[in-house]
Amino acid sequence: MVTSTCCPNWPALRFRKDGHHCAPIPLLPLIDCFACLAQDVSDALEALRYQDGESGEETAEAASHAQREHGQPAPAFPVPLAPQRHINQRMYRRAIYHPSDVRLSPGPGAAPMPIHAINHVTIIVRDMDRTVRLFVQALGAREEYRSPEREYSKYPETFLRIGDLWLVVMEDAHIQRARSYDHIALSIDLEAVPEVTRRLIEAGAEVVPSRPRIGAESASVYFYDFDNHLFELHAGDVADRLRHYAAARQGV
Repeated sequence: MVTSTCCPNWPALRFRKDGHHCAPIPLLPLIDCFACLAQDVSDALEALRYQDGESGEETAEAASHAQREHGQPAPAFPVPLAPQRHINQRMYRRAIYHPSDVRLSPGPGAAPMPIHAINHVTIIVRDMDRTVRLFVQALGAREEYRSPEREYSKYPETFLRIGDLWLVVMEDAHIQRARSYDHIALSIDLEAVPEVTRRLIEAGAEVVPSRPRIGAESASVYFYDFDNHLFELHAGDVADRLRHYAAARQGV
């Protein structure tokens, strides 16, 4: 056996009986590979644990109860409980992994980021007064601040309050924005959809047809403002939609 001189971190060269040597294999990449494989297995077990809405604690308690009541043996290799990776675990519980799924999440031991919610949304328009009137008349927005000049910001601006949303409307007479499906979605009650649609049309907004939807997604109203910003008024929530998606994959 002869030590490799090309890289001190590589293992020794090994020779076969016929005199040919086997290529050295770097150990660090192998270690990284096995670490990634172990994480994939851990993620898959965690996903299975959340099947049918069960948490790790519920699964462990059920196994312990079965052992006490029926004398069933404990699992040969107990699955360790993974750390909670989401702020709202009930809303974001995972369904069973589909082979095509790729879900990203913080690594083990990662500290949670102190993000609470969206702070504010800023849009830049050519005519600030016209856009402010649209949101006040159609959506009942409340104007809280207005600066016709660049007093504190890069552009003249108006602060609007729409429900819990802080919307900042800034003005740049030369701004040009192409249309896309990028949009801001606001929550509304289902029974308010017809009235809000009527008010949007009367205020001059361009209400556009919604995409095809399934029942679990509830209703939405899409509209463009005067500068091609797309807004959605949505009557559903993410918890209902995820439950429906999970049920559909399981054939329920």
